[in-house]
Order: sequence, then C-alpha cells, then structure tokens
Amino acid sequence: MQICTEQGLSVDTCSLFESLTALKAGASPARIGLHGNNKSDAELRLAVEEGFARIIMDSEEEIGRVANIVQSARAQGKREFSDRANVFLRVTNGVHAGGHEFISTAHEDQKFGVSLALGRAKRALQQILARKELHLQGIHAHIGSQIADADAFVESATKMLELRSSLYAACGYLLPEIDLGGGFGVQYVSSDAEIVLEDLFARICATVEQHCAQRGEALPKISFEPGRYLIAPCMTSVYSVGSIKDVEFEPGKFRRYVAVDGGMADNIRPVLYAARYTCFTLSRAKIGTPDFTPTFARESPSDGYALARVVGKHCESGDILIAETYLPENLTRGDLLCIPVTGAYSYSMASNYNLLPKPQILRQRGRKLSVMVPRQRFEDLLL
Repeated sequence: MQICTEQGLSVDTCSLFESLTALKAGASPARIGLHGNNKSDAELRLAVEEGFARIIMDSEEEIGRVANIVQSARAQGKREFSDRANVFLRVTNGVHAGGHEFISTAHEDQKFGVSLALGRAKRALQQILARKELHLQGIHAHIGSQIADADAFVESATKMLELRSSLYAACGYLLPEIDLGGGFGVQYVSSDAEIVLEDLFARICATVEQHCAQRGEALPKISFEPGRYLIAPCMTSVYSVGSIKDVEFEPGKFRRYVAVDGGMADNIRPVLYAARYTCFTLSRAKIGTPDFTPTFARESPSDGYALARVVGKHCESGDILIAETYLPENLTRGDLLCIPVTGAYSYSMASNYNLLPKPQILRQRGRKLSVMVPRQRFEDLLL
C-alpha cells in the first residue's frame, strides 16, 4: 500500500480493514475509492466521514443508506471535506469478458451492480440525483478479468456513453466521469495474449469523441483500474522442491509429480479459476557459482525434460499449481522452483490451510533484498 501511495496511485478498497490500511499507509482520502456488493455501515461511515474520493454504489438500497449516514455525520459535525458524499453507480452492462465465469463480472445474473436492463440503472441514477446528501460523479463498470482484446472495452464504453446520454436527456445532468474498471490481461504463459494498452486507449478515445460529437455533449473523464496489470508481473513465488515421484497415468505413460513446500494456501488461483502458470528452476548447488543460470520449463516435449505436474503439500488432490509442464529430468530435492507473475490474487488470498505459515515477502531494489512482510511463525498462528 505504501508503494502505491509513493507512486501517486489511487487506491481501491472493498472492506473496512482495507480502507483503514490505506489510511494508515498514508493514502489521502481524496485518492481512495470504496467498492463492494455488501458494504457494512462501518465501512460506509468511514468513507463518508473521511471524505473518500468515491463510494461506488452497488445497489439501489445503498443509496438511502449512504444518504442517511451523511445526514448523521453532518449532525455530529464529522463531515470535514464537504456536505455531500462523492458517489458512483456500478452498472452491469451485459458485456461478457474474462477468462473464467467467476471473473466475468458484467453479465446480469450475478451479484455486482445495477443492471442496464429494463432501465434499472437509469432509475437508480435518478434516485441518487434526488438526494441532496449525494454528489453523483459518474458511473462505473467492470466487465471481467484477464481481457486481452480491446473490443470488449469498446462495447462497454459504448453502453456506458449511451446511459450517460439517456440520463442527460431525461434530467439535464451530464455525468462528469465514466470508470471502465480494469481487467487488463497479463501474460502468465507464453500462449497468453497481453492487451496492448496503446491500442485500447486509442480506440476508447475515438469511441468517446465520436459519440459526444454526434450528440453535442462535453467529453467525460475516462478512468481505469489497472490493479492486476501493475502488480501481477512484479512478483515471483519461490518454492523449495521436495518429494518427486513418477506416476503411470496410462499404460506406458508417466508423469512426474513435483511437490513443493506451499501450494493452494499461498496461490488459490489454479484451483479456483483453472489459472495457468509457467515456472523456472534454480539448483541450490549452483547458486552463486559462475555457471549459475535458471532453467525454464518447457511447454512441449524436449530432450532432457520430463512431463511433470507441480503440486503443493496440502491435503487436497486438487492442490495443483501447474497441471502440465516439462521440467528438467535432473531436478532434485532442494532445488528452487520459481513461478513468476504471482503479484495479484496470491498473497492477498492466502490462507493457513493445514496450518502452513504464510511466506515472507521480499522487496528487491537493484541487487539488494529487504523483508517487506516476515514469514509467519508458529506463535502467530495460535489463538
């Protein structure tokens, strides 16, 4: 969180402790947004009283709750920055995108946002405008995750612009901002396509400019939330190789099971989303020697490599980090196996399943390593 504030980034939070952590790390309330489909009163009160930059409303029911909390804060003299709460409305606009059903978040039959269907989102926006305690800054959409094609963002932008124009025609209020969310795809394996941001932004700008010129409307501010795109490639998980066994899964066909000292507790994504990763290995015997080089896994058969499955040490047969890869035949216990691009949705979703401690996080600056988060100790796990 401190790195985000140091780099001048805004911060999205979706729980009370995330919000408190952002404030503790020095993030300005004017750079914090509160998301969530089921915000508690405590979460909303903190956002209102601290003057968060935006509260992204997720339902019509939330409109009255936030307005009432603003009234209460006023009565208690707790509103420091303005007399109104800055709010957005999250809109489910029907655009389906993302690599897995669980990370496609703009289709109608799911828990997030207010649907465009049957005019529900437009009615919710009109309800917000009718509340003097609320300042409607814009609309928000998040259509999914791991999106590599700009087409889905262009379609989403078009639908949001049409909603903006429809609201303007109905009540004369032109929304200042459209937040198109995030979900920019990153490359986990070589076959993954990575979104080209220059292409995306050029197409979005052209779409917005054409729409507004045709209707004589002022251009809105367009914002994005590129969380995974920024943090995922910045981190690599390092495991120690343990048990290695060859399993005959079909007559005459063998797969090598390579177990490591972690697994689904520190990276749930392969189990939850069928997420794919690649890896490379380091021989501890060679670290620090002149001939030290990492050995990258192969995605197809190759001399000197064996078909392998990288698994964790948890009590689940589905505890698989990499379902199929080709690793060096001379891999041995004690070697280090490294899985890159694990900065997003790994440590933040980690657990202590089987009472495994969460790993430490090291920060590298040049050739210097420093401990950002220490490894959990046994004493840390005792209630």
